[in-house]
Amino acid sequence: MASGMFRTSDGWVQVDYDGTNIPIPRSKYEENGYKPDFDKLPLEADYWAAQEKAKSQNAKGA
Repeated sequence: MASGMFRTSDGWVQVDYDGTNIPIPRSKYEENGYKPDFDKLPLEADYWAAQEKAKSQNAKGA
């Protein structure tokens, strides 16, 4: 099932559809009942910072 990755400051959500990422407006995200809830999604900058941190930690552990 599709799930939200992050939200933008202008009300869009990046949604992962089994490996394909598509931006959709908040209204469509909530209408479709995707999880997690919009307000629980990280902002885009926070999402990418966490991804970069995880990537660098994995590189150190390799």
